[in-house]
Amino acid sequence: MGRTAGIRYGPRPIDLDILFYGDQTVDTDTLRIPHERIWERPFVLGPLTDVLGHDTENNDVARFWHDSSGFSGGIFEAWEKKKSGPGGIMRRVLPVAGELRDWCGKTWVMGVLNLNPDSFSDRGKFADVKSAVDRARLILADGADIIDIGAQSTRPMAEKLSPEQELSRLISVLDVVVDLPEIEGKLISVDTFYSEVASEAAKHGANIVNDVSGGRLDPDMHKVVAGLEIPYVAMHIRGDPSTMQNSENLSYGDVCADVARELFNGLKYIRGEIGKRRLAVSRVPLLLGVSRKRFLGEICSQPNAAQRDAATVACVAAGVFGGANIVRVHNVRDNRDVVRIWMWYQLPEFSEFEIIDKDLIFFICYEYPYTRFDKQFTWYNVAIKCATITPDEARVEEFGLKSMWKSPQLVCSSKFQISKKLALMMIRSVKQQITADDIDFELSGARIACSRYHIEFNFRATATLSNPRGIECSTSKPSWNRMHTQSLDMAAAAVSLSSADAEKLAALKSDVATLNQISENEKSGFINLVARYLSGEAQHVEWSKIQTPTDEVVVPYDTLAPVPEDAAETKKLLDKLVVLKLNGGLGTTMGCTGPKSVIEVRNGLTFLDLIVIQIETLNAKYGCNVPLLLMNSFNTHDDTLKIVEKYAKSNIDIHTFNQSQYPRLVVEDFKPLPSKGNTSKDGWYPPGHGDVFPSLKNSGKLDALLSQGKEYVFVANSDNLGAVVDLSILPNQQLVTPKTLADVKGGTLISYEGKVQLLEIAQVPDEHVNEFKSIEKFKIFNTNNLWVNLKAIDRLVQGDSLKMEIIPNPKEVDGVKVLQLETAAGAAIKFFDHAIGINVPRSRFLPVKATSDLLLVQSDLYTLSDGFVTRNPARSNPANPSIELGPEFKKVANFLSRFKSIPSIIDLDSLKVTGDVWFGTGVTLKGKVTIAAKSGVKLEIPDGAVIADKEINGPEDI
Repeated sequence: MGRTAGIRYGPRPIDLDILFYGDQTVDTDTLRIPHERIWERPFVLGPLTDVLGHDTENNDVARFWHDSSGFSGGIFEAWEKKKSGPGGIMRRVLPVAGELRDWCGKTWVMGVLNLNPDSFSDRGKFADVKSAVDRARLILADGADIIDIGAQSTRPMAEKLSPEQELSRLISVLDVVVDLPEIEGKLISVDTFYSEVASEAAKHGANIVNDVSGGRLDPDMHKVVAGLEIPYVAMHIRGDPSTMQNSENLSYGDVCADVARELFNGLKYIRGEIGKRRLAVSRVPLLLGVSRKRFLGEICSQPNAAQRDAATVACVAAGVFGGANIVRVHNVRDNRDVVRIWMWYQLPEFSEFEIIDKDLIFFICYEYPYTRFDKQFTWYNVAIKCATITPDEARVEEFGLKSMWKSPQLVCSSKFQISKKLALMMIRSVKQQITADDIDFELSGARIACSRYHIEFNFRATATLSNPRGIECSTSKPSWNRMHTQSLDMAAAAVSLSSADAEKLAALKSDVATLNQISENEKSGFINLVARYLSGEAQHVEWSKIQTPTDEVVVPYDTLAPVPEDAAETKKLLDKLVVLKLNGGLGTTMGCTGPKSVIEVRNGLTFLDLIVIQIETLNAKYGCNVPLLLMNSFNTHDDTLKIVEKYAKSNIDIHTFNQSQYPRLVVEDFKPLPSKGNTSKDGWYPPGHGDVFPSLKNSGKLDALLSQGKEYVFVANSDNLGAVVDLSILPNQQLVTPKTLADVKGGTLISYEGKVQLLEIAQVPDEHVNEFKSIEKFKIFNTNNLWVNLKAIDRLVQGDSLKMEIIPNPKEVDGVKVLQLETAAGAAIKFFDHAIGINVPRSRFLPVKATSDLLLVQSDLYTLSDGFVTRNPARSNPANPSIELGPEFKKVANFLSRFKSIPSIIDLDSLKVTGDVWFGTGVTLKGKVTIAAKSGVKLEIPDGAVIADKEINGPEDI
């Protein structure tokens, strides 16, 4: 209708614009074709070309439109800029879930949930309803926009299910997922090639049908989905699962052109009286589904599908930057980050900020965790509003400030805020006299910008960030505590350094910045640890302040509340629990290669086997879902990923993550060892198990666990066979056990300056080491078994509050003296409110540190049942025998070869073996036994020998 006003409710003049008509032209007073202002009509022409497609050969209108793209600066380019992007005026939308969804403003992430037991990637981990729903929650928590549920395997040679079989798997899970609170605002897709399944799934709440066959495996599919009026994903396929790997289906000429032609030619729709016709798909969303595919494994030599995530991320990055609108992936979290980076890249340009004097600027960069990326880019939206702070005494008093700089302005560049670093800068007033010495931080090349998106920012935070040295805030917690991070802490630590140490730290920071083998988180964590070390935090404790902890701090185990008798209550408690095993150690000290957890302990079972069996037993007994987390180091990560594949059919979820990797420090010049040419693993070290808390957070595992409703984590060493789940032990407690002569070097709990604290031998002054080893004064020993509240970990890590005592660990690598700075997990106890220790029975501490320990657990002193190694009740002595084996027994292989069978030691008090000694079968050892072979003599203990309270030096003594 025209714009000319007419009679109300009466006839109106019609303004009919003919934009163009094929390649014809008309030029009269009343009509011009093409329209002289055609370039102002993208709102008409854009949707028109979406329908017309690119068939310029048979369509005059389409040909004219496409031929016109070179005129007027490129009409296509102008249209694309207007219709899309964060500042665009028009959107291409998709009608789905009762609303119009913009699919061109960002790339959607579709997370894969496979319910089939023979999935090529997940190996049937989510074949039951509970595990499938837990997986769905994790997918959503990781940031998926769509969850794609499939109950039919389409891997090569997969067994084909009937529609009825597929529905029986699918609907029970779909019904639960639809009602999840987390699904609000998200979409549910069903992966099926059966029209019957698609129809039924839509009735149960599915929003999208994802057909891997593009309609080739069910001739009714297109007709059915047209009637459903929900979006339909047509995937490209050649053949079917039984033939897709045939040679004729694997050969392409131009793979892109061939796939496009086969997909588009095969796509039809049938609706009403329209009949069959070609569908223009030039402007519909494009889905990329390359996650963990076989071709990635062939390129990267990764036969295991679960190991192809890095290759998938690379493919997804290329696809998203190339225009993919949806990416279908198994690993949502990492691929979501690719999408975030693309969104950051697409942000509109910001106006440059005019600087009078660049010397008056400094930057502070803050690390902050990733957040859910939906309507907000960060917790603080897109940018921070510029603010001018005047020296108003009322404000100083109101906010509890002791001093204040004049007129700082806070500006944030949105492009940096979307990335993992948040760049803040302060421009000081020109009126204020500032020297070069006042510039505390290096200008790092970040662009200076003002955004048109503004929100308010807390005044105290603004003042504090403006100058960490010049302003002291009140003790109340500022509202920006989520952004309080390692970099600011590092700066604070640097304040107390001498000028020499400050220079040393600055030089080290420059060297570490060049190390590409580690992440920015690891670099910041390492520099922060070194800064604390240089400031004197690794100094010994004041011995006079140490006190023995009371029974209120270290509670006897037998005073704990009994285990709930109600099985339902027990299940409810266990469903909140996570078991985390520290798996970073190697078995090299016992002569084994790879992770120590794969050493065979008993009956052919390894430490890891026993851990898995224990949790399987627990889950089966109570019908609960206790997952297992393994914290690996860079030394054990690759091997562990291969090893855990054998537990694919287990009823427990097994997850792995890496602790930090720090460079060893060369003592002579305080440089990182890798920067001096040693780029092998010897140049690096894992910074102790105290790193478990930040690594759990940085890996994303902590956020995922919290989103699943988990509340507690049980942390223990993987080689401690006594570290099993005990329902009597409440969260936030650290386990200790009575100290023995074998534990004199281990840590103990003390009371220190009013708080319970872990004391390690490295913190003890030299003159008090013997006193520390005394089992008379320090009667308890830290088992390194921790029960911790996950929310408390999250709060403390985000606040960067876990300042555990630093343990300097000097080493030597190829003749070079180096230093490792480490922390212990148990040292975190003082940072948790109301934390206590529990004095547990010795049975909860059964470590295997040497082959002498292996002899104990393989003997008749212990029994094995359901993965649990328990003490033989026939042993009357509550203490274990003391065992010393000579260097001939140090390596596991040598140890096993020297015993035809493990002796009976049920009545043994102590055993010392040195020299070339060999044991026969059925040997019994009692009381105090010493066996010392003479030099150069092979001493064989015969089969069936019984040795009680004797010293054996040769055959004549047996």
